[in-house]
Amino acid sequence: MGAFRDNRCLKIIQVRPMHTHFSLLAPFFQRAARLCDVRALDAAADRIHRKYTEGAPSPLEGLAEHVAYAVCRMPATFAAVTQALSHLKRVVPSFAPTSILDVGSGPGTAALSSMLAFPTLRQAVGMERNKDFLTLSELLFTTIPGFEATFRG
Repeated sequence: MGAFRDNRCLKIIQVRPMHTHFSLLAPFFQRAARLCDVRALDAAADRIHRKYTEGAPSPLEGLAEHVAYAVCRMPATFAAVTQALSHLKRVVPSFAPTSILDVGSGPGTAALSSMLAFPTLRQAVGMERNKDFLTLSELLFTTIPGFEATFRG
């Protein structure tokens, strides 16, 4: 049974309270999952899972794999970036950035985590060459109110 049908990824879409800000991502996950047919997402999630467990992740291919990545893998990346930024704030409490440049921004995970960690951030710019990730980053920042970022290819 696939990742979407056996609810591994659907549990993420329904959002467990894993992190203070994690519930902000719920509407994004729900909207992103609607971009593709559930069977295509299911197959894409299985392919991504195999790539990661075989130890050699290869580039994502097509919108379904990018959406599956966002729904199934992005939460772990979001948590890791958030934890790293939390540590940075403890080590350097005076650090108060006003802008961020995220090169290779993917779906915008680090930009969002940074904006949540540092209320002083006024500008986030993401650079991403993949059109499917650009679609997802735009969706992410139009889904979450109060946060604005610019993403360019």
